[in-house]
Amino acid sequence: MPSIRRVRCAIICACCWAPQPRGVSWGCSWTHRTACSPAEELFHGTLTQTSVYPRQILVRALHHNAAGVILRITTPPASAEPSQADRWLTDQLKTALGLVDVKVIDHFIVAGSEGFSFCERGWL
Repeated sequence: MPSIRRVRCAIICACCWAPQPRGVSWGCSWTHRTACSPAEELFHGTLTQTSVYPRQILVRALHHNAAGVILRITTPPASAEPSQADRWLTDQLKTALGLVDVKVIDHFIVAGSEGFSFCERGWL
């Protein structure tokens, strides 16, 4: 039986995001506990890096009146294992969004057919 994370990741990825040939960060704002707003492409990157601005994610979450946010980074097929920078950024976003009562529900890293969930690892 597949884990809840795998099912949740598959549904979110299939419904909200198409594969990209370059590294791209995405945000998906949850307006309530059950309703998900359309996914937004927030930041474009190169094959090796993407600049992500927590303030912009906060602004979009407030625009959607979000109670929570699911974050996603799409990387070229290699490894879905998060870097130290990914972990640091997630902590920064969790802190910033928490100040306005927006919960980071999960942060997915998708590399080709591989995926990683911060929530499943217990990091959120």
